[in-house]
Formats: sequence, C-alpha cells, structure tokens
Amino acid sequence: MALLFFTVFEINAVFLNAVELKTQNAKYSGVSISTGGISIEDCIIQNNSSLAGNGGGICGIDTSTVSTAKITISRCQILENSVLLSPNGGGGAYLSILHKPVSIDGCSFVGNTASTASPVSVSFKGGGGLLVDTAIYSGPIKNCIFRDNYLNADIDGAAAYFSTAVTLQNCLFTNNSTESVNFQCSVLNLKKKSAVYNSTFAQNSTLGAKSGRVINLNNLASSVINCLFVGNVSNNTGNIANTNNSIIKNCATDGDAFLGTTASLSNNLTTITATNTFEIPSTFSGAPISLVHKEASAVANWNLKSTSPAINKGLDLSASPTLIITDIVGNTRPQGGVFDIGAYEFQTQTSVDRISASVRFRTTKSGIEFFGLNIADVVTVFDVTGNVVTTKTANDSNLFINLSNGIYLIRVGNITTKVIIP
Repeated sequence: MALLFFTVFEINAVFLNAVELKTQNAKYSGVSISTGGISIEDCIIQNNSSLAGNGGGICGIDTSTVSTAKITISRCQILENSVLLSPNGGGGAYLSILHKPVSIDGCSFVGNTASTASPVSVSFKGGGGLLVDTAIYSGPIKNCIFRDNYLNADIDGAAAYFSTAVTLQNCLFTNNSTESVNFQCSVLNLKKKSAVYNSTFAQNSTLGAKSGRVINLNNLASSVINCLFVGNVSNNTGNIANTNNSIIKNCATDGDAFLGTTASLSNNLTTITATNTFEIPSTFSGAPISLVHKEASAVANWNLKSTSPAINKGLDLSASPTLIITDIVGNTRPQGGVFDIGAYEFQTQTSVDRISASVRFRTTKSGIEFFGLNIADVVTVFDVTGNVVTTKTANDSNLFINLSNGIYLIRVGNITTKVIIP
C-alpha cells in the first residue's frame, strides 16, 4: 500500500500498519498526527520533508490530558527524511506528547537530516534522526538503529534529542554527525535524568568550535551501563560530556575518557578497537558524504567478533527494573553466562549457514538474522504449506526477521532453503 501524504487531526486513535509513505515535500511532515493515541507498525516512511520544523518523516503532536493512550512506533524504517528547523527538528520524527509515554521498538532511523537556514538560539531543539519532546518519562526506546543521520544546525542531537527522561536499551548509533560554532553538540542529547543500557556508539562525528561529544548527559545524574564507544571523532576528548553525578560502569572505549568531576566510574575498559571488536566496521567517521561511504555504512556489521574484549564484561541487567534479556536482534542475553558490552550479544553456540556465496544467515530463538544482503534484496518466508508468512526488503546488508518456533522455507532471489527456529 503506498500513500503520498497522510494527515490526521483531533481524533481518538490512529493505527497505521504496513503502510509505505514516500516522497512528500510539503509544509508539514509525511505523517502529521494530532490524536489521543498513535500506533505505527511495520511502515516505511521515506524521502519526506517539512519546511516548518516538527519532523520530516513523522510529526506527532498531542496536547490532550488523557494519559491512558500510548504512543508506539514499532518495526518501522524511517529513511532519508528532512526537516528545516523552526524551531524544532527531528529529521526522521518529531514527537511532542505532553501527557503520554512514548515507546519505540525495532525501528531504523537512517539518513535523516535536520538543518536550518538561519542562526539558531539555545531554545532550538535538534535531532537529526529523532526528537522526543514530552512532559513525562518516555521509553523504553529499544532495539533501534540510528545511522547516517546529519544535523546541520549548531545544536545538540545528531542522531536523537530527548527533552524528557528516557531509557534507551540495545540501540546502535553509527556514522551520525553534526557540527557546532556557538553551542555544544552531541550525537545523543539527554535533557533529563535518563539511562542508556547495552548500546553501541561507533564512527560518529561531532566537530566544531564548541565541545563535541557522543552523549551529553547535561549533569543530571543519569546512568550509562554496558555501552560501547569506538571510533568516534570530535574536537575534544571524552565520549560522554557533563557526567557530574552520573553513573558510568561496565562500558568500553578505545581509550577516550568519560568527562566529569563527580561521575561514578567503575569496571570500564579502554582496550577496545574497531578491528578487534566488530565483524565489519565502517572505515570512516560521521555521516556519508559519497556513494562509496553510503554503501560502506550499509554493509557494515556491528556484531561482536570472537576477539572482542567486550565479551563477558557487562553487568547483568536481566532483573527488575531493567529486564533486559535479549539483544538488538532478539538473541538471548547472556550467552556464556555473562552479559556482553554493546548492542549485540556474541553468539557462542549458533552456527552460520549460507544461502548463497554472499548471503549468510543464522537462526535464534526469536527468528532469523541475515548477513551479506544487497540493498533492496527481497526475503520471503513461507510456512511448510507454502503460505507466505512475511516478506521483507533489505535496507542494508543485515536483516532480522522475528519468527516463532517452527519450520520455514526462506527465499532470497531465486534460492530457497529450509530453516528450523528452535
């Protein structure tokens, strides 16, 4: 199903499922919604733009006081959208929800841009990929990919900006970039006391005259646990800025420091490199500036390799209140008895099979993970009677499809093979 523009105002609920919204250039976003409840699932939102701020791909604004309705976005691809700040950004999505929690699960924010044609002020809010502007706690934001997003606007949040307290877990931030002249810049900006668990930050760029950091905690007693920082570039040292009164533990870096005079630091590693940690890391920092960079970012594989010092060095977060029992693609945590650091849990007992010379896959307890796909490859899953279970189009070289226990036939191109989900 394909739509060019979708706008809903002042109704009780909106539910979008398996909708494709592409190439809408308008004053407002590709999806512009003001409602008592929003649910967007399995949608592709691509190449949309807004000339009036408030999100290029999605604009969700809700000022109602009904607190029971939730805002959920699940398994969506939010790709190559753009916004002109006025004053709010959110190249991929802007969510301004006063009295409801926001939950985002399994989404990809890729290649989105937020920019401005005029000087900004400290009241402006960035978010190259995502801007969440709520009055209450949001989250969890989990199992999401933030890649190749760009913020061209002298403010915070190349990948994401949260003005509310938020929990992020099992998220991947790679090759996002921003620059600053007058104000400090970051990849992830957290304006309230928040928590970031088991996430990977690699090959991001925050350059400019003012301080550039991967995460800006704004000295608000936040927690960063089991996170991985590799290959990030800035004009200043330090992967995390304004860490006063915060807890940073069981994290791993490539030698760069965590800055803050009163931060609680424990069990952090400084022996990580891209080559000893990731299967196929990208070889450049920041958002792609050429087709070669874009292709390299798309085929990068951020799974841990067997030599990674991050394996079995994490803190167990399976108990309440975190309740993290899987990684970004649904693999069980922990493997080998101890949590790994980063978004991906190293698979110690799962073999990798081949569909073709280039395409590989492995099964997990929650589905199938593919490697080596070409962009736009179509993967179709059938049950044993020949009925189509699902069809997915690859956005980069890796693809995960959630499946329940059973026997399936999977087809990539003209090649079909049988798999068993245990």
